[in-house]
Amino acid sequence: MQSLLFFLLLLPLTLSTCPPSLHDGYTSTITLHSTLTVSYIVTETSLKYLVCDTLGDRWFAFGFGNGMSGSDVVLYHEDSSTLKAEERHISGYSISTIQPSSSLNSAITISTDTSDTCVTFEIPTTSPSNFKNVIFAIGSSTNLNHHSISDTASIDYDSCSLTINEKDNSAIKIHAILMFLTFLILMPLSVTIARYYKLLWPKKWIKYHQFSAIIMFIFLIVAWLIMKLRDGGGNMKSPFMHKTLGLILIIISSIIMPILGIIRPHKVEPMEEVDGVMVEKFKVKKVTPSSENIKEEKDYRKRKVWERIHKNLGRFAGIMGVFNCISGGIMADKYVDSSYSMLTGAVVVVFLGWVGLWVWEEKRKKGTQNVLVLEHEEDEEL
Repeated sequence: MQSLLFFLLLLPLTLSTCPPSLHDGYTSTITLHSTLTVSYIVTETSLKYLVCDTLGDRWFAFGFGNGMSGSDVVLYHEDSSTLKAEERHISGYSISTIQPSSSLNSAITISTDTSDTCVTFEIPTTSPSNFKNVIFAIGSSTNLNHHSISDTASIDYDSCSLTINEKDNSAIKIHAILMFLTFLILMPLSVTIARYYKLLWPKKWIKYHQFSAIIMFIFLIVAWLIMKLRDGGGNMKSPFMHKTLGLILIIISSIIMPILGIIRPHKVEPMEEVDGVMVEKFKVKKVTPSSENIKEEKDYRKRKVWERIHKNLGRFAGIMGVFNCISGGIMADKYVDSSYSMLTGAVVVVFLGWVGLWVWEEKRKKGTQNVLVLEHEEDEEL
């Protein structure tokens, strides 16, 4: 009998695994982030929440859903110097997709003091498990485009526990690796072969150049599809500038450049020997130019225009590709994982390495040309 009484006295303690709440009237308080907490109480007819931020000079949101897109949240923010807490439905990843809503049917109030900013809201429901998947975010004071923290989690209302969902950022990692290989390895290598190693591989250099272009085309398309098909998982959404520049680079590198390669005009030798002197043949005035000479000059002009377009588009794509890799690395470092700062550093180091190689090759090329000029002059003296 005594043991039964002892068990009955301990029963409330064993059934309640919830830590004590920081606020009166609530069952428990769960830490979402170091400065953001949620307290709640489950009743027979509703769920009541108290979301508090210790830093009151920024916006925060708390709501329900498996991800940002398709979620219903209570958003606390400043609008025209007025503090507001409003219900919103989010259907995408831009400001225009954050629309007023009443699907939660919640009564919202704001309470502020010197230390915390708290938002209270109550949801009529008899099934708390329908609201176990939560999403929360914290951002700067007025800019809803940017959030410094964003996570999805699951709340177990029986044990008062919170499990942060592991982010699947594999798409971002694969995208970053493919972009690094394209703009920091394959494209500079392709340029180097075409500009400096024609004499070393007179017949093979064009094959190497074309092969690297094909691999770049594959990498770019795969990297673009990975991000395009990404379903919103992870913690980062690319801003407009990064996406737009990336799309432009894909169009140039994967569409325009291959087309230019297909329609490449035949190369015409511009030099000819006149009275023992090498001159540009198309600057020599001919009394009665033949139809063959006219056609050859047209082909030469077409080739020069093609070379200017091909080279300048390649330069633009290479430089902007490196810039986009750096901006992407900075974004990933901020929103996904701090280890991406190492990738950003690698982009800068590798690019500077290529620049150093090109400077050295230019000096070597000029030195070789000077030697050839001297040898030609010595042959003429003999």
